[in-house]
Amino acid sequence: MNKTTKKLIVFTSVAVLLIVFLIPIPPIDFGRSVATPLAGPLEQAPQTTKFYALPSDGSISAYPSSLTKKAGDSDCTTGAWGVARQLPTGVPNATSVGNDFVRSGCSLAGTVKLTRGFLTFDTTSLPDNALITSARLGLYVNSVTNNRNDGNDFVAVVKGNQSLTNTTSNFLGANDFLLTGSSVNNPPEGSARQDLSSVTPGAFLYLPFNANGLAWIAKNNLTKVALREGHDILNLWPNYAPRESNGLSVMMSEQAGLTQDPVLEVTYVVPPSNPRLASARPNIVMVITDDQRWDTMDYMPKVNTLLGPESVKFSNSFVTTPICCPSRISTLTGQYGHNSGVPDAVSLLNLDEATTLPNWLQAIGYRTGLYGKYTENYNLLSAPQVPTGWSEWHALEQQLYYNYRLVDNGVFTQYGNSPEDYSTTVIFDKAKDFIRSTPSDKQFFLYVTPFGPHSPAATLPQDVGTFGSFPNQRPPSYNEADVSDKPRWVRGLSLFNEQDMAQSDAFHRSQLEALQSVDRGVGQLVDELKATNRWGNTIFIFTSDNGLSWGEHRWLDTKRCVYDECVRVPLWIRIPGAVGRTDDRLVANIDLAPTIATRVGATMTRPVDGLNLFPSLASGNIPWRDGLVLEVQNPFQFSSGINFQAVRTPAYLYASYGNGEKELYDLAVDPYQMTNVVNDLDYAPVVSDLQTKLEQLR
Repeated sequence: MNKTTKKLIVFTSVAVLLIVFLIPIPPIDFGRSVATPLAGPLEQAPQTTKFYALPSDGSISAYPSSLTKKAGDSDCTTGAWGVARQLPTGVPNATSVGNDFVRSGCSLAGTVKLTRGFLTFDTTSLPDNALITSARLGLYVNSVTNNRNDGNDFVAVVKGNQSLTNTTSNFLGANDFLLTGSSVNNPPEGSARQDLSSVTPGAFLYLPFNANGLAWIAKNNLTKVALREGHDILNLWPNYAPRESNGLSVMMSEQAGLTQDPVLEVTYVVPPSNPRLASARPNIVMVITDDQRWDTMDYMPKVNTLLGPESVKFSNSFVTTPICCPSRISTLTGQYGHNSGVPDAVSLLNLDEATTLPNWLQAIGYRTGLYGKYTENYNLLSAPQVPTGWSEWHALEQQLYYNYRLVDNGVFTQYGNSPEDYSTTVIFDKAKDFIRSTPSDKQFFLYVTPFGPHSPAATLPQDVGTFGSFPNQRPPSYNEADVSDKPRWVRGLSLFNEQDMAQSDAFHRSQLEALQSVDRGVGQLVDELKATNRWGNTIFIFTSDNGLSWGEHRWLDTKRCVYDECVRVPLWIRIPGAVGRTDDRLVANIDLAPTIATRVGATMTRPVDGLNLFPSLASGNIPWRDGLVLEVQNPFQFSSGINFQAVRTPAYLYASYGNGEKELYDLAVDPYQMTNVVNDLDYAPVVSDLQTKLEQLR
C-alpha cells in the first residue's frame, strides 16, 4: 500500500444501556448574525486556517471487561479496555476496525461497547495571541450504518488523550468512557451531536465546536480530538438488546492534506494593536444585581461614566431561568438549569460545587472572592458552609438590607440596622479590601452580588426621594386588558386598581433609589482598581440575575415568567482599551463562565451549554447562535401552568407549559408580546420549527 492509499476509519458504538439523560446535549445551533464590529484597536479581520489530521492516527475499538453473554448471543467479546484490531499488514502506526462494525447484544447493566476515532492536528502555527472565534471538524463520510434508524444514533466530538500511535494505554484517561459500577462516565462533548439519520455518505460532515471544543484547541501544541458514536435509548436493558450496527466510516489517507482527509478549520482574530486585550490572564470583576430590569441602566450615572465608554452593551441579554438560585448557578457553571442539577430554588444541594467557575480559575492560580448573595435558601441548605473554589467567602446568610448575618469564611458576623450596616455598603467595602489585599502579581476573580434592588428595595437615607418624579411605567402591555389568548395562569390575574398601581409605582422608584448605592459601589471598585494600578488589566462585567415584571401582562412586581420583563437583563462587558458599542446578538448568563474560562486559559471540568463571548467582542462578524432555551421548573408543581420550557430566537418567542398550553409571539410585529399566534394556521410552520429547535437545544 503506498502512502496515498486511502483507508477507512470506522467510528461506532453500541447503546449505553441505561438513562440517556446522564449525557447533557451541548445545545449549539450556529446561525449567522452580523453585529456592528467593535470600533478602535480591537477591530481585526477574522482569519481561517485549515489543519489536516496527522497521518499516523486512526481509530481504536474498546470493550469493557467482564461482559456476560446474553442468552443465545455468540458475539459478546470479553477483554480489556482498548483492545485494538490492527490494519492489514503493511500499514504502519495506526489501528482500525476496517469495515467491521461493533455489535450490541451483551447483557451487563451499565456496560457499553464503543469505538473511538482519534485524530491529531498540528495547530502550533496558531498565533499565541489569537482569539479563536469558531472551529469545526470536517469528515468525509464514506458510509453510514444506522440499522435501527430511530433518531437516537449520533456522532459528536470529544477530547482525545492519544499519542500519535494509538495503543491500549493511550485510550484510558479522564476524558474517555470508563466503566464505573453500573454506569458509564461520559466525557464532555466538544460539538453539537449530529444524528446519523441526517448524515449523507459521499460528502463532508461538519461538526461545529462548542465552548468545550474551542477550549481544546492548542496554540503551541498538538490538538487532539476523538469521535464518539452514541446510541441513546430509554428502554431498560436487557429488554432492548438489538443485534445491530451503528456508526460511520471516514476517509483518511496515510499522507496528510489530501482533499478528503479529516480537517480542522479554525477561525480567529489577532489583536496586535491592543496588548492589554491579548495579554494573558486579566483580572475579572463581575457584579450581579438582584431583580434589576434591563431598562434601568440609564439611572446608574457612575456605571455609565466609568464602564460605558469601554463596554460592549448587549441589548438582547437573557437569563435562562428567571429565578435567583438557578440563574446564579447557571452563571457559575455555563449550563442550563436542567443540566446543572439546579433547575429551581430548592435544588442547591444537587450542585457539584467542585466543577464551577471559581474552581476552574483557582486551579490556574487566581485568587477568588465572593461578596454578597450566593443564592436564596443558602441559609436553609448549606450556610455557613463555604463551597470549594473560593479564596475569600463573605456571603449573605439571609436576603436582607439590615439585621442580617454575613458568613465570613465560615464564621457568622451579625449586622444591625444603622446606615453603616446597610448590606450593599458593607459588601462593596469588603470587596474593595479584597482588591487592596491581593498581591500585585496575583490575578483575581472578584464576584460581587449585592441584594439590591430586590424587594423591599430598602434605600439609604441619602437616596430617598431621588426619583420622586420618575415617570410611571406604562408600556402597552401594562395591566393588559385582553388576556383571553394568554395561558391560564395569566387569565387568572386580576386587573389592577388605582391603589395597586400607586403602591407598585412607589416600589419602582424605591428600586431605582436602591440602585444608587450599587452605582456608588461600582465607582468605589473602579477607584480601587485604578489606585492599585489594575484598571488597565481588568475586565469588568455588570449584569443581573433576572428581570422583574412591573405590571406587564398583569404580572405585578415579580418574576418567574417567560416574557421579556422577567428574562431580559442588562449585560455590559468592559474591556480595557475598547471603544464602547451596542451588540444585539442573543446572549445569556450561561455564556459568562465559558467566556471567562476560555479567555484566561482555564479548563472547564463540566460540559457547558454557553458560548464564548470574548471573540465576538473583538469582531462582530462571526457565526452565532439563533436560539436560547428559557425555562422554569417547580418540582412541586410538575404540571403547573406556570412551569414552562421555551425557545427565544431573534424573531420569535415560543413557550410550552406544563399543563399543555402554548404561546407564540412574532417579535417583529409584536415586541410587547401581547398577541399569542400559536393557533394561527399561518404560523404553523414556525411552531413546528420552534418545537424542533427547543428539543434540539435541550
